[in-house]
Amino acid sequence: MSRYQSIKELFNESSCSHNTNTEKKVTCERLSPGTMIGGCSFEGALQALLPFKNAAHLIHSPSTCPQVTHLFQNAPSSVFTTQMDAHDLIFGGEDKLSSSINYVYAHIHPEVIFIYLTCVSSLIGEDIERIINTKQETLGIPIILINAAGFMGGVPFGARIAGVTLMQQLMGQKEPLDALAYDINLIGFNASLNEMNAYKMLLESIGFRIHWIFGGVEDVERTQMAHCVKLNVLIGAKPMVSLARKMKEMWDIPWVEVSFYGRHATSDAIRSIVEIFADGKLTRISEQFIAREEKSLHQALESCCTVLKDKVALLDLKGKYSWQFIPMLKELNVRIAATAIYQCTQDDSEKVFELLKGQGMVIRDPYEELEEIIDEEAVDILLCDVHHYHSAAASKIAFIEVSPVLQTSFIGYTGLLSFAHELVQTLEDPFFTTVFQKAPWE
Repeated sequence: MSRYQSIKELFNESSCSHNTNTEKKVTCERLSPGTMIGGCSFEGALQALLPFKNAAHLIHSPSTCPQVTHLFQNAPSSVFTTQMDAHDLIFGGEDKLSSSINYVYAHIHPEVIFIYLTCVSSLIGEDIERIINTKQETLGIPIILINAAGFMGGVPFGARIAGVTLMQQLMGQKEPLDALAYDINLIGFNASLNEMNAYKMLLESIGFRIHWIFGGVEDVERTQMAHCVKLNVLIGAKPMVSLARKMKEMWDIPWVEVSFYGRHATSDAIRSIVEIFADGKLTRISEQFIAREEKSLHQALESCCTVLKDKVALLDLKGKYSWQFIPMLKELNVRIAATAIYQCTQDDSEKVFELLKGQGMVIRDPYEELEEIIDEEAVDILLCDVHHYHSAAASKIAFIEVSPVLQTSFIGYTGLLSFAHELVQTLEDPFFTTVFQKAPWE
């Protein structure tokens, strides 16, 4: 199958919820004006693969495409660009790409090189596969082409392309020497290293061994052996559904999609994972673990729940974060006034409606509605990303910035307790009352 046929298939993911409607054909990536505001496919692919250790990322593009500099913070791998110019657009940039690959290999000796096609390089008709095949034979390392030009769609679609490309070109190339009965893969997206480590520690405390983490710090060799596990666990990674489905088709690896945000969600997630193994001993261990953690958490949360009772929160977050905090706020007796869904996939939006159960509004245009809702609902605290805390400042209420870049983890039972303490400390922080009070001359 050519790369173009494979990508065309990804526009209609059979595991997405909208494809259960057989009466109306709906594609996963419906491009419309404003789709790229949150980032393009290239950015999503790069974001998904940057956590690879000892890897090089070579962007075949003009110098403007790599300007997504916020993605490179704390990345364990190096990023380069071929810096295509007008001459390359007319006569082709194959020679420049070939010399760039040699430069990257000579200077950092990576274990794998990812080459990204962008809008410009994908349109000029270069024979990239020939160059890659030649260089792989010469250098002796995997060189993987990521065909995720920005015009194909948004960030989630780029991540989907990256995941499936990994499966097709890197997985299944090695066999592990020490495969165990409880080996699992953790597959995430747009999660901090701190979050992925929290998932890993939680599941390892029950008895699982995490063989491969996609979305944390990936290892090339582990990726090549990722097909030798008993289960794929997707955590807040809807774009990776295609990867899990294809691994199921090729290697018969079952997969489950779970969330560890909140007490009930964490317990349900553990039970869902354990149920796949149908192992009596593992079931007993997991139930004992759940009972112990829930009892400890209930006692630790009593004082926080008293402070937070009847407080009102508003969520203005993107993607998976639009729904992941809803169950936690409800468990802490915080009323949710509204949740923004303007940059969510269809599946994320459906999750929001399912969790709200009619108890809270949905915001589709925060620029017009946010401050008005804050005033009408007497909101006490705003959960937002770095781009929208100005609404809290304008309305003179407390806010918490939620971002994977901040490396803050609210995962599992201890995560809910940390989140409760964060809410209490923010609401009681004298900073907000001091900053928002009137000046002496007003």
